[in-house]
Amino acid sequence: MIDPSGHFDWAIQDPGPPNAVNGGRNGGKGIIPHSAEGYFHSLDALHDFLWARGTAAPGLRASWGATNLKDGRFVQHFPLTARCWHATKFNQKMIGIEDEGTSENPQAGTHFEALTDKQTANLVRASREMQEWGRYARCDRLTGVDDP
Repeated sequence: MIDPSGHFDWAIQDPGPPNAVNGGRNGGKGIIPHSAEGYFHSLDALHDFLWARGTAAPGLRASWGATNLKDGRFVQHFPLTARCWHATKFNQKMIGIEDEGTSENPQAGTHFEALTDKQTANLVRASREMQEWGRYARCDRLTGVDDP
């Protein structure tokens, strides 16, 4: 369930840096699941990584709504109404969710890694709850962005 402040009541709350979001309100029309292109061996490591990216110099800054960990933990960093920096700009309509793991990237030497059953269940749950919240229209697969 999503509370009035835009937080999943089942997620671990680990707030990101306030300067990593843009003013205004995200319409929350769907989710954009990304590959995190790495692993977080602890919640502290995830927190430190998010804060390092969220407070980086302009042009290098990044933020996302939640991180979906391999072991089934779902960590929310910003409310669903926040405009996070993901998908190359402050996103005003979609919620960015980073899935722990890697995608196919020959330049980085990584190979496609399927989501775990727990990660898939988290994405389905988040999508359903956003639909019930009345903010979710649909989620299309984008190609040609970070998709070799």
